[in-house]
Amino acid sequence: MSTSHQLLQLQPGAAVLYRDRLHRITHVIDLNEVLVVDDETRQVSHAKVGDLAPAVVVTPPEARPDLVLVQDEAWEEATKRFEIIRPLLDMPNRSRQDVVARAKAFERHENTLYDWIRRYEATGLLTSLLPRSRNDKGTTKLTAEVETIIQAVVGSDYLTK
Repeated sequence: MSTSHQLLQLQPGAAVLYRDRLHRITHVIDLNEVLVVDDETRQVSHAKVGDLAPAVVVTPPEARPDLVLVQDEAWEEATKRFEIIRPLLDMPNRSRQDVVARAKAFERHENTLYDWIRRYEATGLLTSLLPRSRNDKGTTKLTAEVETIIQAVVGSDYLTK
């Protein structure tokens, strides 16, 4: 598993530590100065970039699945995904071209490989590469009014002889 260094992002919305408190950059004035807002007090401050540090944003770990309950097909898929990304994990200077070439070789999209790499590097566990199940399957994301209009138009225009 490769280690990554936390970089200071100079862009609006980036989380930073300023005076040992969590702030967010609101405006980048130039390469030396930014405006930041305190996450708790909402106070806006003018800060020098040299006084900022990258904020370590901790994301909650995903619940680990019970290995006894993992289906054989899901485990095989996770293993296959790991074999696809393994050479990329060992590259100290991995480039986008490396990922694109590997993705093409296995008929996958490079963003998919980046997702797998991110998930694996976050945990170092093969279980992070298990296929995910969808929670929104069969549900609509439209409001009831929009759904009613769509059903009326489909019924009147397309489901007629």
